[in-house]
Amino acid sequence: MSTTPTTTSEWPIVWEIKLGTPVTCLDFRGHILAAGCENGQIKIYELEDGKPKEGNVLSSGTEEISSLAWTPARAGLDDRLEIWSAAGSQVARYEIGEPSEVPVERKETIEPLRDEEDVISKIAIDEKASHLVYSTEDGVVGVVSLTPDRPKRVMRISHSSVCDCVAFLPPNHGLISAGYDYRIIQHDFSRGTLTNQLSLEQVTATQATMSLSPPFIQSLHVALNGDLACGLANGEIYIAPANRPGEKKKKDNKRRWAALSGHGVRYKAAEGPIIGLHVFSHLPI
Repeated sequence: MSTTPTTTSEWPIVWEIKLGTPVTCLDFRGHILAAGCENGQIKIYELEDGKPKEGNVLSSGTEEISSLAWTPARAGLDDRLEIWSAAGSQVARYEIGEPSEVPVERKETIEPLRDEEDVISKIAIDEKASHLVYSTEDGVVGVVSLTPDRPKRVMRISHSSVCDCVAFLPPNHGLISAGYDYRIIQHDFSRGTLTNQLSLEQVTATQATMSLSPPFIQSLHVALNGDLACGLANGEIYIAPANRPGEKKKKDNKRRWAALSGHGVRYKAAEGPIIGLHVFSHLPI
């Protein structure tokens, strides 16, 4: 591991970590960083002192780690670090203790897919740590309950292509998924049904641009207040406030997420794909 401070002509690099293998995904829990790798390893780093300290290595096999999700802290269990990973068709759970040179083995493995040829692309866990959602390269979206018996449910409406984005919405709004078919779908995961959806083909970009890449949705983030941002393969960002400007909430539509009403905008932000982004509350639209 190298942590040599470096500077460039634009931005200083505070620290860097060299893992010796390509990194495929990252996830934070407070000051702890988990890095999933192409070789199937997951490496944990402590960042509290401003300089990364290498911690545990999690043993996951040889398949590429496609996604990571820390379990949120829960009352009475705050001291226990738990992380889930996705690799191939499997989801695995790990419990992380004190740093050790001995690789941490998985505590549990779940195989939620019906199609053995499909591959899990993304996972996420809700704030209550009661459900895990996954999406696949075939466009399937499903939910696994984190209760002891681990019941599963597949959403009835899926994407027609790769689904690389899933997230739970603020309380009582279910979950959303987004994919290469340009659609953002709101699901009622307790029933597995469609609540709302929006195709970004219906939203005109703020300026005409030429791009060889279609507007595949490759990243997504939802703020705590429900504001939405999506990163597209053609370098655009789609942003939409949780509520349509100047409109009051309607009681009969409280289940339908207003960010999918089509009032958002598409901005050109880069020349290449937007593969990650973070939206803060109160979008300036």
